[in-house]
Amino acid sequence: MNKLLLFLCLTITIHLSAIKLKAQWKQVNAGSAGKINVVTVIGSDVFVGTDAGIFRSTDNGASWTNVNSNFTLCFAVNGSKIFAGTISGVILSTDNGNTWTTSGSIGWVDAFVVKDTDIFAGTYGGSGIFRSTDNGASWTAVNNGLGAYQNLVNTLAVSGTKLFAGTAAGLCLSTDNGDSWSTLVANNLSSQQYINCITVNDSTIFVGTPGSMLRSTDDGSSWYTDNNGFPLDGSSSRPSIFSVAANGSYTFTGTTAGVFLSTDNGGSWTAVNDGLPVSPSQVFSVAVGGSNLFAATNAGVFLSSNNGTKWTSANTGIVGSEVFFLAGNGSNIFAVMGPPSSNNRSLFVSTDDGTTWNATDSVVSSAFIQSVTVSGSDIFAVTNSGIFLSSDNGKNWNSINGGIMDTTHPTVLVTSGSNLVVATQAQGVFFSSDNGAGWMHASDSLHSVSALAAAGSNLFAESDGIVYFSTDNGEHWTDVNDTLVNINVFASSGSGLFAGRHTWPVPVSKRPTPGGVFRSTDNGRSWELLSSGLPVNPQVYSLVAHGQDVFVGIDPGLYYSTVNGDKWTYVGQGLPDLLILSIFINDSDVFVGMDAGGIWKRPLSEITEVKQPISPTMPASFKLEQNYPNPFNPTTVVSYQLPTNSFISLEVYDVLGKKVKTLVSERQNAGAHLVTFNADGLSSGVYFYRLSNGSFVATKKLMLIK
Repeated sequence: MNKLLLFLCLTITIHLSAIKLKAQWKQVNAGSAGKINVVTVIGSDVFVGTDAGIFRSTDNGASWTNVNSNFTLCFAVNGSKIFAGTISGVILSTDNGNTWTTSGSIGWVDAFVVKDTDIFAGTYGGSGIFRSTDNGASWTAVNNGLGAYQNLVNTLAVSGTKLFAGTAAGLCLSTDNGDSWSTLVANNLSSQQYINCITVNDSTIFVGTPGSMLRSTDDGSSWYTDNNGFPLDGSSSRPSIFSVAANGSYTFTGTTAGVFLSTDNGGSWTAVNDGLPVSPSQVFSVAVGGSNLFAATNAGVFLSSNNGTKWTSANTGIVGSEVFFLAGNGSNIFAVMGPPSSNNRSLFVSTDDGTTWNATDSVVSSAFIQSVTVSGSDIFAVTNSGIFLSSDNGKNWNSINGGIMDTTHPTVLVTSGSNLVVATQAQGVFFSSDNGAGWMHASDSLHSVSALAAAGSNLFAESDGIVYFSTDNGEHWTDVNDTLVNINVFASSGSGLFAGRHTWPVPVSKRPTPGGVFRSTDNGRSWELLSSGLPVNPQVYSLVAHGQDVFVGIDPGLYYSTVNGDKWTYVGQGLPDLLILSIFINDSDVFVGMDAGGIWKRPLSEITEVKQPISPTMPASFKLEQNYPNPFNPTTVVSYQLPTNSFISLEVYDVLGKKVKTLVSERQNAGAHLVTFNADGLSSGVYFYRLSNGSFVATKKLMLIK
């Protein structure tokens, strides 16, 4: 009996430990919907895929619930199973989206199609097309006959016995259920065309490309170019066609210029954009559900119940804003947010620990907000119009730009004792001893200051790649040392001072350095790299210390340690696989702000009690990372990982498959590597970079915008 009781106790203990390990992150509904990658109607429900996961509506878009946190790009249905394509593979649900499990880790899945009892998945990471004959239990690559860049698959479609694949290098056809492929070439259809979408409506096949709509009424033997009604932009180009959907005699297409309608089977098109965002009005996906039409745009989901005559926003519950900055005091939290890749930033305030949020309606809301600092009952907003102070939790704001402070370029404010210290983009550091009523120019020896922190009575700043410290409120500065360079974020708690960096792509004067987290216990005189438990070359964008707890946000992932700890623990299970831009901690919860993922919250006690496996610090396999920044002009950084010493080739190609640059062609040691790509001399557009070593090949897309 005692053995049985002991066994039961052990079982319960293990079960409870497993519960503790389960991620308990919850998305906090603040901000706007952001970019929606895809919308589809499944039965009586509507599903959208976003960078921050999957949202479901059971009331025709009136409200939405987040049902999964994977970066999602496409959907398919086969029987009772719903399949979702994510950036890491296929996930599926058998209970209408309530729960999801992994179906196949086959890379970036951009397209699905169901043909009879088989499911096909198209990937965009260079792995090509996969087929499942057992309803997602297993997947097999079916790429026989695909040529260069045809393993980058954007879209799939079925017409009778024919299977079509739209790729980065033409339209491919299979007549034997995917066993072999050939490139389809016909009038108006080039073997090198970049194909965005394929849709089959009755006996008509629509193909959307960057700048043109193609149509075939004879199963792909001949093609018409149907651009009648599509506008020309300033460069004499027509919009990119992203998706096509049909509702009886009405055919709709989503483009970079909004939604267009055809009532003559694609012969002519008319813009139907009343109610859609005016600029920019990019529509990535359209879907029909009964009498309703849904559009997935770069500003959320929109609904029309009259075939596009009028659109209304349908985004309640969807949150995908970019969270640039988080700050707070206790249950009062401030979030600087905006649409992804936008300079339109708004300040949101929560007074109940993130349960509800309100946008500030004040002068500060119309300014470009760089950062927010909370000191007791005072809130300081650093903006492109100077610095503003609120003493009533953001209800009212007053400008505090007296004296000679440069009001147009402040970037970050910190409190040092009873003093305020502000860094600017070009005029150095300013100091105030009267809460902003007056300012003194503390020093102009530092110019472009990108990071600033107060640690005890000392100040630390990063300027032009070099870290400095000051013991006199910024009047005099001294180099920390020659090894700690290119820091983009600081954090301090007690005797612990931390610094983090990500790879600097620009300016060129800042030599490329690997990402990482550093700690000093002697006021910056010496620094140690804290890498145990972190990925190789971690790209650090946020770093916060609170008491004995330290959190670091990277691209992607969240890690936890203690001020005196030597190892990091991964605590990002359940979060979207996105860059973490900001972190705020109070005594009860941890908040993280994400790139295109909104705000997520989790109890602090739940994280500090978790003990999870430490991730390896050496790469286990070849890996090609997404370049940063992307889009870029004219330089960007490409990083990759090698598990063994290898001869590798890293090359850049245009959309026609022509090599435009060789970045690397040599034998390199195992580990993390990075290289800067300078696109001077190349025209704006989509390019591809490919890493190969003979047995491994990976390709990713980058975009140059000049």
